[in-house]
Amino acid sequence: MDSVPLGLRIANALVAYINYMLKLLWPKNLAVFYPYPAAIPFWQVLGASVVLAGITIGVIYLRKRQPYLGVGWLWFVGTLVPVSGLSQVGLWPALADRWAYVPFIGLFIMVAWGVIDLIHRWQRYRIGLILAAGGILIFFTITARAQVDYWKNSIALFEREIKVAGSSWIAHQNLAAALYQRGRVADAKIHFQIAENGPPRTPEGKYYLLALTLTTMGESDKALKGFREALRINPNFVPAHIQLGMLLLRKGRMGDAVSQLQSASELDPANLQTQRNLNIALAINREVTLAAGRLQASMVFDPEDPLPAKRLEELRLRKKDLDIILERYQKFTVSLPGVEQLDYDNIEPVFQIKKQYEGKFPALKSIAGLLPGNADACYHIACIYARRKQTIDAVAWLRRAVLNGFDDWEHLKIDSDLINIQHSKTYKEFISEHVE
Repeated sequence: MDSVPLGLRIANALVAYINYMLKLLWPKNLAVFYPYPAAIPFWQVLGASVVLAGITIGVIYLRKRQPYLGVGWLWFVGTLVPVSGLSQVGLWPALADRWAYVPFIGLFIMVAWGVIDLIHRWQRYRIGLILAAGGILIFFTITARAQVDYWKNSIALFEREIKVAGSSWIAHQNLAAALYQRGRVADAKIHFQIAENGPPRTPEGKYYLLALTLTTMGESDKALKGFREALRINPNFVPAHIQLGMLLLRKGRMGDAVSQLQSASELDPANLQTQRNLNIALAINREVTLAAGRLQASMVFDPEDPLPAKRLEELRLRKKDLDIILERYQKFTVSLPGVEQLDYDNIEPVFQIKKQYEGKFPALKSIAGLLPGNADACYHIACIYARRKQTIDAVAWLRRAVLNGFDDWEHLKIDSDLINIQHSKTYKEFISEHVE
């Protein structure tokens, strides 16, 4: 009630009823978004009230002879009430063509049964009525074809929006983004500036859209501020958490990025976009693991150098954060309808499988004891020892795996399970014995 007074909402709702009917009869100057007016002239409100009251009185008077008129009119008036703006959520337009599809059924009832009545009463004008119906169909075909041209791309759509519905920060914001994507940077900045100075109806939405445009234009630092401002206003704004998390990922700020993606996952666990973004974080997780392994190896050459140890601790903290999000992603994925098993090529399921190996360690050793020729069991045991940084045991089990037929040396080179021991002297000697 603070953003749009109740009096203005009632006035707009009354005028909107007339505008909807006019757009049905004459579909001209249609727009994707009709900005909510700052004020409505009294004469428009009075005129709309008189017309609506007159039609209502008329259908009541004719309720016995033409009951379909009352049915259709009450359908139209009643089903339009929920979207009339009396109750508003978020960014609310003066009217929206998409809201009229169901209410228009009531007007179509009035027209359809009314035409049948006319045909019965005006039998002598039957041919004329048929020709009139054909003319109306042709007229609406032409107007529909004209509207299609305005929807051919975002530039045409929002240029038309500004022309017929007036200047609004939403229209300029979207037009700026479309122009920039087409390489028209100078034009995009003009519209972006207009959008930035426009009065917001929903502040978090405005800052979010502005931040999206800034991201597209390469102004990442300004975009960060925009997303953070949107979240300051509305901490539960999931799209802002997602976009901010992705921007932070691109900037290499892993800890902050994970925090934002975690928030998005908690607020909307069924959001598929969050799932995709978590996959990206998981991909980066491989890089974190590899970097940690290289830093650890470099410390062997100069143990007194404090820099690798500091960097390694930072990576370990990031890895811990990523492990948390991995577990959340796992819970979300298995809860999806129709998901019976996970794609093992996906990074996260592989991570989960490797965690399960640790729990199955006794079983693997039993298999190796009962079936000493099982190369797979020997190799998995070696990987577990490697993850525990027990180099001698890991290499010993790798040797047993080779003796039992393991020969996939390319896989051995890239297996992340072996990162902890790849720079050890014992492992290098083992590789040189069998590969070089």
